[in-house]
Amino acid sequence: FLSYSFTTDDIVYEWKEKNKTLSESVEIAQFTLKPVSTHQDVSSYVTGNYSVLGLRFEFTRRIGHYLTRVYIPAILIACMSWLSFFIDRKSVPARVALSIMTVLTITTLLIGVGQGSLPVVSYVKAVDCYLIFCYIFVFGAFAEYAIVNSIERGHKSTEHRVNSREITNLRIITPTFLQDHCR
Repeated sequence: FLSYSFTTDDIVYEWKEKNKTLSESVEIAQFTLKPVSTHQDVSSYVTGNYSVLGLRFEFTRRIGHYLTRVYIPAILIACMSWLSFFIDRKSVPARVALSIMTVLTITTLLIGVGQGSLPVVSYVKAVDCYLIFCYIFVFGAFAEYAIVNSIERGHKSTEHRVNSREITNLRIITPTFLQDHCR
């Protein structure tokens, strides 16, 4: 608080009580409020000296909130996407469903964290980097299956071409008693 109208010759601000604390019932879910500090000072300007009262609020971020809302779910989603490595590569519906579900879930988590629980800033936050790396791991598990499936199809088409050449070179041999019935 600063008086721009009256100099220290006219008015001097003072705190009524030194370091008065706030009510213990005041609580914020994501932060812990440290003890509030007060100060009084005199600011000098061209027009004169003015009385100043200051109040300092210091907050520390509660990590438990972010552990339960962001970090642990992201870890579980990334680990769940890796379960597709243990599913048989021929079980296409199971692997695709698991992969798409984990990609969509981590995308929702990535978008949801930025929407309301954190302040909007112009730089990349550490939680953003963490979630982007989790997204890369989840998408990598999905891409791994696509690559394995593509390679397997390439091998099958090569085998199919070889087998079709062998079949065209085969002669059909039928016993003589069947030749009479087949005509």
